[in-house]
Amino acid sequence: MSTPTQPESSETVLGDRFLLAELLGSGGSGRVFAATDLQLERRVAVKVFSPTIVSGTDGVRARKETTILAGLSHPALVTLHDAQLEHDPPYIVMQLIDGPTLADAIANGDSSAKLARAVAINVAGALDVVHSSGIVHRDIKPSNILLSRTEDGHQPVLADFGIAVEMDATRITQPGITIGTAAYLSPEQVKGYSPSPAGDIYSLGLVLIEALTGERAFPSASAHATMLARLDTDPSLPQDLPGGWRAMLTAMTAARPEQRPSGRQVVEMAESLSQDAYFPQPATASTAKLTEPMPASPATPRPDKSRNPARRVIASISLGVVALVIAVIIVATVNLNQPTAAQPSPTPTLPALEEPLQSHMQELLDAVTP
Repeated sequence: MSTPTQPESSETVLGDRFLLAELLGSGGSGRVFAATDLQLERRVAVKVFSPTIVSGTDGVRARKETTILAGLSHPALVTLHDAQLEHDPPYIVMQLIDGPTLADAIANGDSSAKLARAVAINVAGALDVVHSSGIVHRDIKPSNILLSRTEDGHQPVLADFGIAVEMDATRITQPGITIGTAAYLSPEQVKGYSPSPAGDIYSLGLVLIEALTGERAFPSASAHATMLARLDTDPSLPQDLPGGWRAMLTAMTAARPEQRPSGRQVVEMAESLSQDAYFPQPATASTAKLTEPMPASPATPRPDKSRNPARRVIASISLGVVALVIAVIIVATVNLNQPTAAQPSPTPTLPALEEPLQSHMQELLDAVTP
């Protein structure tokens, strides 16, 4: 069998039907092109996979997920038109979304309650359908939410999941592979636990905070504090955030997965929210404390973890690893404030950790290393 190849450029015709045009994006699993379906005379998106993605175990998983995704239908899901995993090179054909990503909109200063509410209703609704089919997205972030242009503005559409992400996800135990972007990971993802629908809800909550305020819930400027927050605290919310938004986002980003709402429940909460303009207070020297932690609810008693010896062992190991990693990052941060010496300080390195925690922690260390 010949080795699968990637198209050298655009203007390639795949399967005697799809004429590739401009390159829309690329990643570890392959490249996405705008294309023309010569048979139906319509514009589509074609993802051409890297050769190794559809081989072995990954290939078996890909075929199973292709069947599942072909049966999914929701206005906020990118439609899968075709899949040719036996082709050289392998590729899938999807709906082409004409519009920017949510990340682009936020970068352009378009954060608003109206946009955040639309994202909550549409993406949570899409996740409800996906989760009901036994699929977990694993990488909810602004750049994976497309904003299709409509007469009323934009229709949020969830992309980069399903066959592509599920194929990548089978490689989660292999070194160097990170599932999810560090800024939007749930606490359980950082700890290396198996992905679940609740993790997607948590990540969506962080995305909504950013879409609403224009700022990330966990700024990368404080990497060691950010790490602690990811592992055992809820993200802080702006003091002037309206009550309905606060209640929904607090529930979505609860530290314990079982306390988070489902996608359907998020839709119901978001539909009751106001989409009136929300203007967060800018952070200044006199208003440095822009956020405040939500007080713990006395109505929900915490389980007595001391009764479970296994949980005590796991907790001790986790805290030990976290303490060691945080110490490394604090050293890196302190070094930034020291006068320049004649000999450069050695680059801080992390201790050996299990994947995917090693990859996540390295991303956070890189954020503060000069």
